[in-house]
Parts: sequence; structure tokens; C-alpha cells
Amino acid sequence: MEPFSILGIEYELGENKIDIRDLYKNSERIIEKTGIKCVHETNLIAEELAYKASKKLLDKFPIDPDVLIYVTQSQKYILPGSGVLLHDRLKISKDCKIFDINAGCSGFVQGLIMASSMISSHKNILIICADQYRDKLDPDDRSTKVVFSDGASAIMISSRPKIKISVLKSQIKGDYYHMLVQEKDGKKLHMSGRELWNFTRENIVPDINEVLEYFKNKDLICDNIFIHQASKVVVDGIEKELINAPRLHRNYENRGNTVSSTIPILIKDKKIDINSINSILSGFGVGLMSYTVGIETL
Repeated sequence: MEPFSILGIEYELGENKIDIRDLYKNSERIIEKTGIKCVHETNLIAEELAYKASKKLLDKFPIDPDVLIYVTQSQKYILPGSGVLLHDRLKISKDCKIFDINAGCSGFVQGLIMASSMISSHKNILIICADQYRDKLDPDDRSTKVVFSDGASAIMISSRPKIKISVLKSQIKGDYYHMLVQEKDGKKLHMSGRELWNFTRENIVPDINEVLEYFKNKDLICDNIFIHQASKVVVDGIEKELINAPRLHRNYENRGNTVSSTIPILIKDKKIDINSINSILSGFGVGLMSYTVGIETL
């Protein structure tokens, strides 16, 4: 894939901060397991959070992107895709190409792969991720209400050659789709945590280990691994099974699981210049599917 750089990242969380201790009496046990002390909920729609995050980014980097990639599973209409709505609100040039991706927790990495494959013929690519999962949750389902947050992120990809995707690993287990699913007609999201963890252990752990081995074989140091912030039990479980890996970055405690935005929010929160380090990004979830990339500095 072609070299690129990440020019900037901004994000927006749901305006209502919910303390898990206010939801349930046995909150300490719940927090100990999930690692999440608060979640964020919006009274708006995902598109509004996406607009706010994108406006922050474009105010800081006043660039008219050549391509807009919008990742969401919370779009306002069945059709058209929300990418055109954001294109209009952000007043982006009519020459801009628009791609909508229906993806969950692997969505940002999918968008990054797509952007890197197009960057040789486009100067700037805007990736927007936004999800409003709390609107999908069953109010009686404690396993999801203490985990998911509403949020959006905006990421500007530049053609300045600083990093490249050197390794790409992906796993698809379509016959497990029903382990994380929301049906039509107002039905709420269903999640089978045990099966999701089995998928993670059996697929994501080996993929990350392979990417670590790639860097080792090239005598390159890779000290930064950014994985989807599903919850403490998932991140801890993956870290425990990795071979000679650095400590994984975390920020789920006060952010919750923002679905497609967890990785860009994590990078932003840690104030790490991803253009100057070798790193691994891994997103996994709905599908069930996962995308793991090794990013190498030039």
C-alpha cells in the first residue's frame, strides 16, 4: 500500500456523561470487570457528533478533502448514506469522492486501509467514524449498557509519505454474525460476550503476534499497539496471550466503547505521533470480522 501520514485527529463524545455507579448497586464488581467507570450518551444523532468532530478537525486544518470515507452503523436514513449529508453540511467541494462503510468496531482500520490504497492519487482523505449504539440497547441488558458510548471521530489522511501499512491481516467468521446483531423493526442489539471473546482469542491474538514477528524479523522496534477498546476483560485477555509484546494502550475507563472510534480516540488521548513510530492497529467486532495492520515508519 502507498505511504501516507495522519495529519490530525479530533473527536466528540455524547454530551451526557453517565457514571456507572449511578446505574447499579453492585457497580464496583461491574467496573472491576469492564474497567469502564462512565459512558457517554447523546440526545442528538450520530451524524451530529460526526459533524462536530469533523468541524473541529477542519477548523484546525482548513483543507478541502479529495475523498470522504464515512464509517457508521447509526445512519439517519436507510438511503442515502450519511456521507452525502456530511459532505453537504461541511461544505466540501463537489469533486470530492464519497464512500460509506457499514462497519462497527473494525471500521476505522477498514477506512484506513481504503484511504492508503487511494492516497497515491488523492492529496487528502477525510475519514469520519460515528456511532450511536446506546440508542440500540435493551434497557434491561446490563452487559451492554455499562460498555457502549456514543461518539464520533474525524481523521485527516495526507499524501505526505511518513508511514505505510506493511502488514495486513484480516479474519472473517460470517457464521457467527448473530453473536453481535441488531435486527430491523426496532429490535435491540444482541451481544454474546463469550462467543465474541472466543473469536478474539482465536483470531486477533495470532494476527497481532504475526505482525509483531514481522517487526522483529526486520529488527524494528514496535512499542505501540492500539486495539479496539472493547472493555478491560478483552484488552487484558489479549495482552496476556501476546508473545513478547509491549503493554497495550488503554482509555476505556472514561470513554467507554465508542465502536468505530475507539482507536482514533485512543491515539488522540495518548498524544502519540503515530507518524514517527512503528505501531499496530487492530479493530474487531460486528461481522464477526477483524482487521489488523502493521504501520511502519519510512
